[in-house]
Amino acid sequence: VPWELPEQQAASFEFLSGDSPFETAPGTVEVQTLAPRIFTSVDTTNGYNLDVVAVHQDWSGLVTPENPAQSGEIITLYFNGLGPVTPAVATGEAAPAENLARVTGPFRCQFLDGDANDSQMYFAGLAPGMVGVYQVTLQVPARLRVSPVGIDCDFGVGTPYGIGQVFVAQP
Repeated sequence: VPWELPEQQAASFEFLSGDSPFETAPGTVEVQTLAPRIFTSVDTTNGYNLDVVAVHQDWSGLVTPENPAQSGEIITLYFNGLGPVTPAVATGEAAPAENLARVTGPFRCQFLDGDANDSQMYFAGLAPGMVGVYQVTLQVPARLRVSPVGIDCDFGVGTPYGIGQVFVAQP
């Protein structure tokens, strides 16, 4: 969906391939300014749901049950649907590596282990060099009591949110 398309209840669309077995007649889709979704993955080799695609702060690999995030560690998550950024980036253009394109809203993430634990946010914006992918860099709160721990990211109470799970080391 182009960045420039305004929020609306029913934007028209039509499939134009002509060869797709999934092709349907023209339809409509709701267009929202904000619709956060955390990128997730499934590890079929080990039979567990990796859930949130989270990368360790030293870029040594993904956060997994065998290699969980540590208390206080900074991790990076990937999203779509975080809305406008500043400076603006044209539809289809890669995000700049300098003068980073940051989300304009008050984005936050909480780790949920029975309580809501706010996370220190270091960056929320378009992933440099990528098209339409957001990167969120944040700190794992100390002393989380469960693993995997739920994570809920939103723009405030009552706004659309993205949820998932992150594996964290237990003391």
